[in-house]
Amino acid sequence: MKYLGIGVAALVIWLLFLLVSLPARFALQFAPLPPNVAVGGVEGSIWQGSIDALLVDDMLLRDVQWQLRPLALLRGQLAADIQLADHLDNIAVGNARVLLSRQQVEVEQLQVEARLVDLAAYAPEPSPFPLRGDVRIELAQFTLGQPICDTASGQVELIGGAIQVGQNWESLGVLSANIGCEDGWLSAELGPNTLGLTASMRASLAGAQGEFQIQPSSEAPRTIRNIVSLLPEQGLRPQRFQVRF
Repeated sequence: MKYLGIGVAALVIWLLFLLVSLPARFALQFAPLPPNVAVGGVEGSIWQGSIDALLVDDMLLRDVQWQLRPLALLRGQLAADIQLADHLDNIAVGNARVLLSRQQVEVEQLQVEARLVDLAAYAPEPSPFPLRGDVRIELAQFTLGQPICDTASGQVELIGGAIQVGQNWESLGVLSANIGCEDGWLSAELGPNTLGLTASMRASLAGAQGEFQIQPSSEAPRTIRNIVSLLPEQGLRPQRFQVRF
């Protein structure tokens, strides 16, 4: 029985080795993709590889790389480190760890950075002023649920944010929001800031909704205060928004 157990263990290890060594392009033939997803230029194996082009709806991602973590298999999980390379066509750059099990899908240690001007292109209405700065999103932990999450913990931060008024760039100061999960929706609420901007949002894969209001403090740049002073009374009230993806 002892030798039988050793033989079975060796066979299982050998089969796992064969599985993860399969070419990723071959394995992809047995994993039908959703109709809104297309891939091109798949290289490497199931164990470690890359996708040259990943198209999700109208968003193109280039040079997506993955590497499986073998120790997770001992816990009954399939875990992979995912990296989105710094490519000219990518709207963002970042990395994350994805864990799959029979019960749930988790994301850990997610870090994504993108230029504010690139993200603004996806806004329902264009910004009346040029923008600059970088947006950093960090998720320590996320668990997939309905409609999008069971749990989530993280932060989104605007770094070096500025708005151009005339010939001058005015700093937007420190803008950061905590990310959580509320009734299955990803939620974010903006922290205190010198702009007097308050905002909250809930999002799922289908869209996002929320509200915002701006009441600049005396510490806000004079130009920002002057712009806000020109807004009609209705523009100073809380504004609701809704976006469908």
